[in-house]
Amino acid sequence: MSSSRRQQEAQRLETLQEMFEAEDNVKSLTPGQKDKLAAESAVPGGFQSLVMDGMLIIYWLQLTDTAPDILASITVKTDLTVLLMFDKN
Repeated sequence: MSSSRRQQEAQRLETLQEMFEAEDNVKSLTPGQKDKLAAESAVPGGFQSLVMDGMLIIYWLQLTDTAPDILASITVKTDLTVLLMFDKN
């Protein structure tokens, strides 16, 4: 009897984990979710976001006379690893 209960609990935990991971999938970020992200108070003004190649990219673009320049970016990959980049100048 306890073996069956453990199997049911294990299945329930697996289902919960799959649901949790599905909610954290940056590949399927909807426009509404992107708008919600842009409205977050933790995101400084001037940053833009896009989903490209399954990654969420948040960046700060500055236009100069000669070319656009990315001053800072945050990339969130599908495995939820994060890459931060910024211009030191």
